[in-house]
Amino acid sequence: MDILKIDGQFVREMLKNPIDEAMVKAINEIGKVMDKTMVAEFAETDLILKRLKDMGIDCAQGHAIAPPPTADRYDPKRLCLKSATMPLPCWTFR
Repeated sequence: MDILKIDGQFVREMLKNPIDEAMVKAINEIGKVMDKTMVAEFAETDLILKRLKDMGIDCAQGHAIAPPPTADRYDPKRLCLKSATMPLPCWTFR
């Protein structure tokens, strides 16, 4: 497995809740030690995107980037980071 996703439950409130922000930081640091590409779910605002980028998160998914595709528009061939485990839309910070 090359990708480690940070659950949106922590990302969603991290600007308001220091415990959630600490969890995102900790998960990111552990993932980096494991040489994983880090993806944050539920990037809902531009402020969250900026904070994730500042933390060194590799990639983010959420409404700040694009709404999730509807079933009739989902294309499994469109993948982020060339990985079958992470369908678009996804924003890569690198």
